[in-house]
Amino acid sequence: MSGRSWVVSIALGFVSLPLGFLIRCIPNGPVEKLFIKLRIMRDPNVLPVDSPESQQRKATETVWKSRSRRLHELITQFPYLRMVLSAVMTVSSSAVGLILNS
Repeated sequence: MSGRSWVVSIALGFVSLPLGFLIRCIPNGPVEKLFIKLRIMRDPNVLPVDSPESQQRKATETVWKSRSRRLHELITQFPYLRMVLSAVMTVSSSAVGLILNS
């Protein structure tokens, strides 16, 4: 680092210590109320409500997780299945590449 970079780094370090002290002296209550009013922070007294879209998304995620779990169980039961699936994916991606390049 150059001399100027060192001076800037040390100056920022000296400024950050008193600034951090002043920020810690601010009470949490009024700042929390301001953040809730500005909708930067959620109101802890209001219960969350799921929209129909988020419920649908959660249901879809659950289906995908159960499918991936079943696939993992299959691969665990049949160790050669992973090799076969890998070979199938390699051949199919090669075929797609050949088709697109021709």
